[in-house]
Amino acid sequence: MVSKPARHAIVPASPLDYDVIISGAGLIGAALAVALGRGGLRVLLLEVAGHRPRPPNSADRRTTAVAAASRQWLCDMALWRQAAREGGEIAAIRVSDRQSRMFLDFDPLALIPKDQEQPLPRTLGTIVENHILHEDFSAAIAELPQQITRMTVAEILSVKTDSVEAAPAKINCLTTGAEGTKTVEFTTHLLIATDGKNSPLRQMMGIESLAWDYDQTALVFIVQHQEPHQSIAHERFLGGGPLAFLPLKEPNQSSVVWTESKAVAAELASLNSGELAEELWVRFGSSLGGLQVLEPPKQWPLQFAMARRLVAPRFALAGDSAHLLHPIAGQGANLGWRDTALLARLIIEAKAQGLDIGSTTLLQKYEAQRWPDLISLSVVTNGLNRLFLSNRAEVAWLRSLGLGAVDHLPWLKKPLMLQAMGLGAGQ
Repeated sequence: MVSKPARHAIVPASPLDYDVIISGAGLIGAALAVALGRGGLRVLLLEVAGHRPRPPNSADRRTTAVAAASRQWLCDMALWRQAAREGGEIAAIRVSDRQSRMFLDFDPLALIPKDQEQPLPRTLGTIVENHILHEDFSAAIAELPQQITRMTVAEILSVKTDSVEAAPAKINCLTTGAEGTKTVEFTTHLLIATDGKNSPLRQMMGIESLAWDYDQTALVFIVQHQEPHQSIAHERFLGGGPLAFLPLKEPNQSSVVWTESKAVAAELASLNSGELAEELWVRFGSSLGGLQVLEPPKQWPLQFAMARRLVAPRFALAGDSAHLLHPIAGQGANLGWRDTALLARLIIEAKAQGLDIGSTTLLQKYEAQRWPDLISLSVVTNGLNRLFLSNRAEVAWLRSLGLGAVDHLPWLKKPLMLQAMGLGAGQ
């Protein structure tokens, strides 16, 4: 006999400062704050001085690949504003391996023009410059002043949670202002950490992570090319890692994410723009014509990290605080938004039923529903990175054969395409 799942404990109204406190106001934390604010919750969005996101700046042209499913969720939350006008659509993705003639094309309209059971978006996703997303999210937060309080603190001093259902979580912060330095304590039903890969709150809560260094660095920069990209993203696997061209709004500009070993990446980053463009052309080829590097590359050392637990009493992790994956699949931010979409839905449903939004039952449900997506994508990204780094002749032959075979097998190609859209596991 299967017993019915336990219901959340009903907690009487209490004079807590906030329903939810979110530490970390980047692309994940800000989106979660808006989702919860629109659901009627009182939210404190904390930024720690020195760790807060950079202010919107059009000169910073780093980008995020927003999968189709994430884009729809952001639209639903009224977070997709300038991004709708300024983003570069990904109509298709072409995957290739070194000099192999075999390649794999992901094109939703060509593969499944009419799918009555699961209508597909017309594009796989959108490439958006980060400053545009930050501006959109800040505008949405400003429209919810009664629900969202945004605050910058000098430091988070301590966190206290209790396994007793009725006990609130407490967070002590150091603030500075006209009145000098003082310690302020906030209470909440639920504390959520979206404060990045080195999450101070995760460490305060004693949650360990499985982590390793890839010994690779991603170079990120913008290029101008002679031929239009036609909204096609390219990912070419090289000996040091993947080289991706991601289409921007401007038809003759792409965001480049070039992964190499740390030593090679450092050498490439030291080149002038002309020399870097020449090295890029040698590896990518002439399909987009001549290339011009528009800005010095930014370097991002690549690591893997996965928290051993996603929750603790009245505490949850989301985004990079919980998981950090190789960018080979371009799913980092999308994975974080899938965390927030589930968390927001569970919390809002519990509140509507008069239940405890920070209960152990709710948090365990969140953790259980997120693990399949996190584990499967971790396995895929790590496996792909190892597979395409191998220089063994027999492995190279199998890779080439595999790309060609998948490209001609719709039944196998469709789930891979859905995963790229963010419509796979966890949706």
